[in-house]
Amino acid sequence: KQLDDSRTGTKANGFFKEFFANRCYPHLVITPTLAREDLPSNELFQARMSLIQSADEYEKDKFEMWQEGHDRYRAEHGGEDEILDLEVQNRIGFPTAKNIMRQIMLKDTVERLPEVLSSLRADLDDCNAKHKVLSDRKKFTDAQNLRNVVTRMLFEIQRRILSYLDGDLGVSMKFPEKLQTLEDEVWEEEESDWARKELNFHSEREDYWRQRIADLDGEYPELRAERKYLGGKQYQRAMEFFRVIMIDSLPDPFQLKDKVPNVTGFLSGGLQHENWERAMVEITRVCLKDVSHPGLNYLIKHVGCIFRRLFV
Repeated sequence: KQLDDSRTGTKANGFFKEFFANRCYPHLVITPTLAREDLPSNELFQARMSLIQSADEYEKDKFEMWQEGHDRYRAEHGGEDEILDLEVQNRIGFPTAKNIMRQIMLKDTVERLPEVLSSLRADLDDCNAKHKVLSDRKKFTDAQNLRNVVTRMLFEIQRRILSYLDGDLGVSMKFPEKLQTLEDEVWEEEESDWARKELNFHSEREDYWRQRIADLDGEYPELRAERKYLGGKQYQRAMEFFRVIMIDSLPDPFQLKDKVPNVTGFLSGGLQHENWERAMVEITRVCLKDVSHPGLNYLIKHVGCIFRRLFV
């Protein structure tokens, strides 16, 4: 119908001028259609495939007839009718549209290629990182390999702890801000996430031990509390600090004087007299029962905070 409406070059050019004025340059395409579509699926598919195969030839014949009509009309009217615009002639047929679409796609691909490559590289790096993580995890599914890795880790931890305990003058001079007084160590343990970590059923009484530290009174020159240490000296002071608090926390054994005869017994081990050795052991056990275990818990956390600085 559109071809019949533009049977002369003048009409056709006038029709396309409106498009060109708006910088729109359409392609002229003719698509063959079936006489009827109400066919079985298989027959309809075959019929459409036949149309596709003959579409280019059908389109070419139609446009040649259209242009021949323009030439015939021009000849009948003394050549006064316009010739079809060259821009329109270059856009006749679906093959011309395909060429333009390919050019646009190629240009777009060239412009987007750096972005696409960058995205692909990022995806590749991400996949490689995930692959490495999965590969490392897979290694730990092998019992022998896991045993070797853990063994190496333990040896490395042991090596670093021993090196830390030996002390290092160079490190002390290079990182003076890492040196700590006893008060610094106590506050670090108090504010650490380890302070409230439960080690065993004695953990509930750790606060009693901390209260004993807060209530500690008197001079203890052997602790050198104000001196700033790093490494093995910290560990040595922590052990001495534990000993001082332990002694200060022990109840007065003389309070148990009246109870001593109850633990000497008689005929213990076949001896027909009091067993003073057992009495001493029992007195020691009773005095230490509520002190030693919470104190050991605190010592573990205190020393743990010192050693943890190795890996920070």
